[in-house]
Amino acid sequence: MSYAGLLSMIYAKVSADDPRVVAVKEWLSKNYTISENPKYG
Repeated sequence: MSYAGLLSMIYAKVSADDPRVVAVKEWLSKNYTISENPKYG
């Protein structure tokens, strides 16, 4: 799932403790940082 998928769940007012939201937040935190973009440094 991408950030767009997470954003759509936010707009749909899906709870922050929903397993799908928790999973995407964990995936994003493991794969992206604010200071670096994967593949581009």
